[in-house]
Amino acid sequence: MIKYREHRGSLQESLDTAREFSTLKDCLQYIKGAYNDFPGHNIKNIKDFSIAYYGYDERVHQELYRVYCHSELPFILGFIYEETE
Repeated sequence: MIKYREHRGSLQESLDTAREFSTLKDCLQYIKGAYNDFPGHNIKNIKDFSIAYYGYDERVHQELYRVYCHSELPFILGFIYEETE
């Protein structure tokens, strides 16, 4: 199971967006659809994303991997993670 949460202003706001996906491709397809209509974020396909290790978040006991979008206005979309406790 792939878990994903959006990058938001507060930790709780981010956790409230958490979703689970069967595959990484399903997760990235969801993200592509969710952000494609935002001005400056013309996401054509999942090749417009990169995933990189971000670090361990002790507040929620998660190893985080950031999902970054390479579009006209590059930005961090959110985090893929796994529970460690």
